[in-house]
Amino acid sequence: PYDGAGIYVYNSSAIIRGNIVRDNTSGLTGGGICAHGTPMRQLEICYNEISGTGTPGEAIGCLYAENTYIHHNLIRDNVANHWAASGVYLNGEGTSVRIINNTIVGNRHGIVSATSAKPLIWNNIIANNLEGGIEENMTNRDYNDVWNNNDASSPGPNGITADPQFVNAAGGDYALLASSPCIDAGDPATQYNDPDGSRN
Repeated sequence: PYDGAGIYVYNSSAIIRGNIVRDNTSGLTGGGICAHGTPMRQLEICYNEISGTGTPGEAIGCLYAENTYIHHNLIRDNVANHWAASGVYLNGEGTSVRIINNTIVGNRHGIVSATSAKPLIWNNIIANNLEGGIEENMTNRDYNDVWNNNDASSPGPNGITADPQFVNAAGGDYALLASSPCIDAGDPATQYNDPDGSRN
């Protein structure tokens, strides 16, 4: 398949939620999930685990994505040998993409854009990606933890650069240890609060 080997949506208001998308190979965009359309209509990608996508195979690839909300996903170990292979890849003229509260770890790249659009990149953990964290042309970012990505990408003015201290990443447990610097370090605005009402 060319796009979306795991899940493919076109010009849809779908909610893609709670899936395990693993070990898919795409010829073009979105080895795990591909969102394609002009414009996308309130597409939501959330609470998924996406891993092991193949060449070029971004975990989540968005083409001409408008009003797309990517949140609370675990995007890990997508290391296809391609310049655009990443956790999240954006291409087209999308201007209202939100990438919030995701854990993006162990990929070739964290977040890559081939467009001038500036997605909102907020409250994410972006760590241990082999060739980069957040591509520098995406400046609308803050409150991220950006760590050990083999580049100097910024977490944003209120972000941190520190080991997130996962419970057992090698064993697939990406919960945070009690000593993690990420706990209660996200944007304090109540709209981002954790389900228990505490700061995210």
